[in-house]
This record gives sequence, C-alpha cells and structure tokens, in this order.
Amino acid sequence: MRAMKTTQWVRVVAIVAVMGVTIPAFAYKYPLTSTSIREAYFLGSSTNGTEREIFAEYAHRLPELTVGVYFSSVTIETPYTQVAQRARAAFNYTTEDAIEEFLAKPPAMFRVRVLLCRGHAEAETPKVMVSQAGATLVASEFNHWPHHAAGGGRRATPTPIIGEYLELEFAASKIEAAPLTIEIETSDGRRAQTAFDLDELN
Repeated sequence: MRAMKTTQWVRVVAIVAVMGVTIPAFAYKYPLTSTSIREAYFLGSSTNGTEREIFAEYAHRLPELTVGVYFSSVTIETPYTQVAQRARAAFNYTTEDAIEEFLAKPPAMFRVRVLLCRGHAEAETPKVMVSQAGATLVASEFNHWPHHAAGGGRRATPTPIIGEYLELEFAASKIEAAPLTIEIETSDGRRAQTAFDLDELN
C-alpha cells in the first residue's frame, strides 16, 4: 500500500515539475457538499487533460532545498482531491457512486506530504511545522520513510537512499479556508517555507 501511495505521490510531483497550469479558484470547505463531490468527480474522471491539472496548485517545489538535480517539494491532499483521485483510479464509477460514498462520510483527513530529496540520507528526521492564522496545527499522525533512488531494472541490492518522505495528517474539520503555511527545517540548519491559499483551493 505504501509503495502505491509513494508512486502516486511521485506522479503528482512530476506533474508540478513540467506544468505551470492553474485550475478554477475555489475555497476549502468541509464537509463536502454534493456539488463539490460532483465537481471533484468530473475533474478526476476527465480524459481531456484536465485531470492532470487538478493537482498542479496542490504541490510546491522548495528551491531552498534543491541540490543539483535533486529537488524537494510539498504536496497537500484535501478531501476534495481525494475524491478526484478516487474517480481517477476507479472503473465503472459514476457521479452517483461518488456522492453516495462521500456525502455521508467524506474523507476525514487532510494530509501534508513532504518529499525531501538532497541526494543523501538525512542525519535526523527534519522538522515540519504547519500553521494557519499564526496558530500551529498539531498533526494527529506523523509518518516518515526513506526515499530511494530509482532502480535500473532488477537489482540484487537496494538502491541508495537519497532523501526522505514525511507525511502529516490533520483532521479535515480543523482546517480553515485560509492560507496554510508549511515550514521545514533540516538537522543541518537548512530552512524552507511555502504557503497554500486554501481560500482559493478546494
């Protein structure tokens, strides 16, 4: 399961690396309404290229932590994008199916995912601070695992560790339609900061 989530995550980061697109402005809201579920469904199930644009504004590169060909990034996953991802991946899945699945029980978690990639393993797990309106948000769950270099076919030994994945989960109901600031600090004193305008992102 973690391998699948990591693969999907890397695909999102790759989209950000090559696209400078924007999507229509929304505002974060929770719980989801039938209208927002329907919009997320159509965005996720689109086959005209729009589905690739869904995540473009939900992932930011971190130039302060870029080292040569290695780059770091932050991605947020809102309940809205989770519905879109579900529609994107499912087969024989209709608008009615999405509304039935998510209206009564919308995704409960808001996720912040950090890909810290500087070409080497981190000496210590970096600190990640998330805040809104000057108040620090406390994650209900925090996980991290190594980021390995891509393999070149079958290998007898694991590929080198070139970074770290970090994932923080927050109750979606505690997130507001306001700028969300994310700060990262590494053990060697490097810092990076980015903000997502949740008054414009669903």
